[in-house]
Amino acid sequence: MKFWSIFFSFVLAGWVGAGSYIYTCQYHQLCCTDCEQDTSETTQDESSDDVLPSATDTTSPDASESEEKLPTAENLSPEEIKEKLEKQYTVYFELASTEPIFDPNTQEFLQLAEEYIQQNTKAKILVEGHTDTIGTPERNLVLGEKRAQNIKGSLVQMGIPSDKIIIESKGQSQPLEKNDTEAGRKKNRRVLIQLQNN
Repeated sequence: MKFWSIFFSFVLAGWVGAGSYIYTCQYHQLCCTDCEQDTSETTQDESSDDVLPSATDTTSPDASESEEKLPTAENLSPEEIKEKLEKQYTVYFELASTEPIFDPNTQEFLQLAEEYIQQNTKAKILVEGHTDTIGTPERNLVLGEKRAQNIKGSLVQMGIPSDKIIIESKGQSQPLEKNDTEAGRKKNRRVLIQLQNN
């Protein structure tokens, strides 16, 4: 009887030890040094695979080329800068809205104008609000001014001093197109921006 109890104790201990080995080494790979190296290598390979596409995405040639093509004051000749600053730019609005829809040309002009005004104390910017004919002339005069004031706020945020910005509202009195079509009215909902040297 004593023999069998000792025998079963050894069998039980071996069974528990083997089970512990299988659980620890095979499932969790905690005691196999070769397995750790293999998994660390695959982890590094997998992580490097994950990093490579995102790195190439962020430094794609298309992004750098598009940045290089954007003209700034540094890569424009003085004649090109002068030509851009002499133009009149138009910002459009949705119906009854005071939120501007800026296009890239206008944004570029505003950046150049901001630099120009910092260097030329006599320079100012005229901001002139316009509307279509929907509504009363009085209401449209107010709406044109609100649109111009909204643009002025954007210019001040860019760094252009408030006293360098002249606000005017023409309301519906100076349409660019006829107001009998939606396309014409859309062209009339605008603010004109122009640099002045007085």
